[in-house]
Amino acid sequence: MDKTKDMSTNLTKRTICWLLISSIFLLLFSSYASPLNNYYWGDAAIFRTLGLGWLNGKVIFKDLFDQKGPYLYLFQMIGLAISKGKIGIFLLEILNLSISLELLYRIGRYIIPSSKKIFISILIFLIFYTATIGEGNMCEEWSLIFTLLPLYLCIKYLKGSNLYHPLLYTLIYGCCFGVLSLLRINNACINIGILLGLSFLYIKNNEIKRLIPNILIFILGMLISITPMILYFYYNNALDDMIYSTFLYNLKYKEVWGEVNLSLIVSNCLKLFPCLICIFFSYRYDKKYKTKFSYIILPSSFITLLTFYNCWGYNHYFTIVLPFIYITTVMSCSLQQKKWTYIILLLLFLPYSVNSIRCLGKNINLNIVYRNDYLYKKVGYINGLPVRNLNDEVNKIMDYIPVNERDSIYCYNLFPYNGILSIANITPIGKYFWLQDNISKVDIKVKQEIHDYLIKNKPLWIIYDYYSKESVLNQVLVDYNIVYTTDNKNMRINLCRRKN
Repeated sequence: MDKTKDMSTNLTKRTICWLLISSIFLLLFSSYASPLNNYYWGDAAIFRTLGLGWLNGKVIFKDLFDQKGPYLYLFQMIGLAISKGKIGIFLLEILNLSISLELLYRIGRYIIPSSKKIFISILIFLIFYTATIGEGNMCEEWSLIFTLLPLYLCIKYLKGSNLYHPLLYTLIYGCCFGVLSLLRINNACINIGILLGLSFLYIKNNEIKRLIPNILIFILGMLISITPMILYFYYNNALDDMIYSTFLYNLKYKEVWGEVNLSLIVSNCLKLFPCLICIFFSYRYDKKYKTKFSYIILPSSFITLLTFYNCWGYNHYFTIVLPFIYITTVMSCSLQQKKWTYIILLLLFLPYSVNSIRCLGKNINLNIVYRNDYLYKKVGYINGLPVRNLNDEVNKIMDYIPVNERDSIYCYNLFPYNGILSIANITPIGKYFWLQDNISKVDIKVKQEIHDYLIKNKPLWIIYDYYSKESVLNQVLVDYNIVYTTDNKNMRINLCRRKN
């Protein structure tokens, strides 16, 4: 039976299965995106603030700063247009993960015929994913579809009977790369690897004339996905801001915060080891089944390794490694090496196990312990999590601010407590509203920009972290009275009102 027709059968049943699995998985492990709790926190809260600001007419990057690409905030805006709470973005997350699981299934079907083993491999993928999902609603999570779709199409071509690579596939590769370049370009490692691998095959087969149209079509696909964004920001006089925030700032960020210690380097290397293992298994698979998978696995793996060079390697970054773990699993099953499969997967999981356990513990605390007075008294506050009464504290802060003055709130160094903005459902004024001290270290011009903004605009209200020692803010605070300070040693936030 043709593979495409074979995979079309039972599609409805699989769709229901993926939706159910995705819903349960994200409810349990997508910490601050899950509707099981009402906490907003850290990076995910920043993304939501930019999405809400865009929905409310702000021009992101010009009016609100963050260092990811515009497609991430487009997804936030669409989710918030569905529902201002968590439900809208959560539904998009379910759709995103469900499509990703279907793509993993289809990739697996071209490597091994057993649906049972593919489902087990997907389960293993999800177990590893608990270690890299982070806070939920992270940039890497939204990158999965745009990574797996090109991978699926390329494997379909390499395993199929087509003599020449379809140009439609190349167009899709370009579109996906364009989205990833305006989401987080580091996540496009597999996409670049596919392009390099196919180019090498064309050169090896002396088919340069066929390579050139594919390169042009790839560029066309990339233009299709990036042109709307470029035109939008150009029309709103924010193209320079978008380029700076998405690309240039990140280069400076890597220079300033790129120094890493030995233990972190070792940890990163262990977590990246699946890339090398995948090369080994793809080579053995090619040798046994006369395929050419290693032509795309090899460059994809090495590009992934290069992106982590001199990098802090936050847990969620390693989501881009998970496709290599999945391919290793299904290829190992296909090569009928059950004993080695279990041993290899266990060894690969060990560096991820601590983060996986932390993810489980974090969600148990947020969704169970925080809901029960008896359990909370036994466990107490957990460092790294929001305080249990965060929403009550936010309500106290907002009670001091009249409704007609909530469009003049400036925030300083609110991280990770920038979730205050999401809970109150407000958009701050001022381009920079989180970790201004750190941003100023990356780009010294930001410090002067913040100073000039505060002197010129004099916001009615300022919410800032109690421990902020930045002179820029201190120069301004002489014109403000402290109205309220949170009475919690684990959450020290000051609310100030402008005098007169």
